[in-house]
Amino acid sequence: MAALLNLKHETAAQMLAEDRETDQQIAVVLGVSRRTIEYWKHRPEIQARIVELCEFAAARMQNRVEQHEWFWERECLRRQAQASKSPVARRVAVAQVQDDER
Repeated sequence: MAALLNLKHETAAQMLAEDRETDQQIAVVLGVSRRTIEYWKHRPEIQARIVELCEFAAARMQNRVEQHEWFWERECLRRQAQASKSPVARRVAVAQVQDDER
């Protein structure tokens, strides 16, 4: 984790990483000038923290996508097991669902 000087720097890095507010809006929230925010954006430790926060958010999003896909695959297997008229196909689908649950 990048070492930041104070809470204002951390808050600025988080707000800049989220990219929801303008520099002026961030400055108002933090009680500094827009020029200060512009200066902070060029500081290596703040840039490093922004990168860390963005990478963390990307990893969380990827985990959510993978988890959603896993649930969707399990649901498809369950439906296949319930709908299949073939006892072999049903057993295979049930076995796959049970393996996933372990």
